[in-house]
Formats: sequence, structure tokens, C-alpha cells
Amino acid sequence: MKLKIENLSKRYGAFDALKPTSLDVAEGEFLTLLGPSGSGKTTLLTMIAGLTPPNSGEIYINGRRATNEPAFYRDIGMVFQNYALFPHLSIAENLAFPLRMRKMPEADIRDRVKSMLEIISLPHVAERVPKELSGGQQQRVALARAMVYRPSIVLMDEPLGALDKNLREQMQIEIKHLHKRLKTTIIYVTHDQEEALAMSDRICLMNGGEIEQLAPPNEIYDRPSTVFAANFIGQSNIMAAGEVSDASGNVTPMQAGTRLMVRPEYVRVNADVVPAHHRTEATFIERINIGPTTRYFFKSASDRVLSALVLNAQAPHDIENGQRCILSWAASRSVEIKDVGT
Repeated sequence: MKLKIENLSKRYGAFDALKPTSLDVAEGEFLTLLGPSGSGKTTLLTMIAGLTPPNSGEIYINGRRATNEPAFYRDIGMVFQNYALFPHLSIAENLAFPLRMRKMPEADIRDRVKSMLEIISLPHVAERVPKELSGGQQQRVALARAMVYRPSIVLMDEPLGALDKNLREQMQIEIKHLHKRLKTTIIYVTHDQEEALAMSDRICLMNGGEIEQLAPPNEIYDRPSTVFAANFIGQSNIMAAGEVSDASGNVTPMQAGTRLMVRPEYVRVNADVVPAHHRTEATFIERINIGPTTRYFFKSASDRVLSALVLNAQAPHDIENGQRCILSWAASRSVEIKDVGT
């Protein structure tokens, strides 16, 4: 196990920034700490880095207790949103800096810097200074500098937050490429659900200073464990007991303290309801075209807004505002979730 966290916590006065938390990260894993502001994700990251002392708990890196070690001795690389490159040094010298701090021979430094610049496809910028590079190029250099000395773990704190959407998506590919090429263990902090789903081996969803759910992206999307998880990751339709029935009209049984969730892309509008399907009735209120798809919005009997995401080629065009509609979906797409985090 590359990283082991045992009952780690952090309190500021009466505020629990991180409640006792335990977490294992495997060697070579890409783990994303995902959550809204104040969820505890950055607090956890800075404690792993050695920048914030915990109130309790232990941190183990490569099996070695590192709880009270200074940041420099933890063998950790860090990437920040603001790049943190030295403005007066060339790109090559920026990459060489952490290697010189570790007293690597100069010949090896030159080879390592050259290799890393080729990996990030920027060998031609070696002698430039950071201000002569674009934002995306500077972030690639920042990533390379964090990885050039091959640390045990690389921590990334919202590294793409300052980039526009297109550049952010390009950099997601770049980071995944580096991860696969170097097989580095990465712990990545973001509040962007799409970023987490696209890049992670596992997502650690945090809420209120604790882990809400820890799972691979497809599992956390298809089978969220709570209302908070369902709402924070992707769009969702959440219904209470008595609102959903089978094709024969029998109410779908649910355990106490749970609700039923289905993603909008699985919902059909006014389609034939077959035995293996669930259904509910709702009133049509709006449609929004989103390129090749249309999102239909409905109001349920309990005044909840439900939606269906339909390809335009299959979209029903004959429904009008105020019309009662039948929404149906395969029963296998229904997920019973804990009624917490609303």
C-alpha cells in the first residue's frame, strides 16, 4: 500500500474540518478527492503533504510512519492551481531545481530534464522562462516538475481550476497520459464532478468533513449510496416511497429511510411500460435542447422536478405544458439510496 491513513482528523476550534478518516491508496492509483467547498478534501490533502498538522490519527507512506515528518522528507510532489514556477528560471532550470535539491549528479539531471520535456511534448521550450509560455504549457511544466524526481506520491490541488473548458479537457488527457507513462500514485483534489469521473481510478466523495462514498467512477455514478452522492455527481431523479410503481401499478416497496433514484438518460416518456420496468406519473413543464439531446422537465405529485434526457431522433414532440405523462425505465436502473444529504 503506497499511502495509509488511519483515523486522521483536524479541528479548528469547534469546527471539524476533517472527522476521523481512514483511507488506503494503492501504488500507481489515481484517486480523486471530490466534494464541495468545506467538505474536507483540501484539509486531508494538506495533512498528507505535511503542511497541516492533524489533531489525531496516523499517516503511513510506503509503510513508514510519516505523521510528524516535515513535508520535505515525505517524498511527495505537489501541483497547485497557480503553477508556482520560478519566474526568473528557464523551464529546464525549473525542472532541474528539485533534482539539485536532492543532490542528483548534473549529468543525470540533464538526462532527466530532457526526458521529461519530451514526455510533455515541450522540448522546444527548455530555454524559455514561464511568462513566455501559455497557461496550458505552464501547467504541463508544473506537472513535470512535480514528477521529475519520481516521488512516491504526487498531490494535485485543483490544478486545472484556472483554465478554460477546452484547455481543461486537454489537460485532463495530458495528466492521464503522464499517469499511465510514469505509473505515479496521484491524489487529486477537485470540486468538478466531470473531471473526477473522467480521470480517476477511484473517487473519494467527501461531505461535511467525512467520506460519503469511495468507489470507482462507474460505480459511484451508477450506484450512488446517498441522496448527496446522487445529486453531487451527475443529474438524478429522486423519488419517495409511494411515487414509483411497476407496470401493473403495484407500488414499488422501499426500505425505511431510503429513496429511489434513476438517472435522466434512462427515463423514457410515454413509452409502452413492460413488466421489467418501473414507472411514475408527472406533469410536463419544460424542454431544453442541448445539441443532439433534449432534456424534458416534469413536476411530480409531490412537487419534485424530474427529468428525462432523450436523443433528438427519439424525442417526443407532441407533448404540451401541463400534460400528464408516464415516465418509465428499466427496473434494473433504479437504485435505492439512503435519504441523507438532501
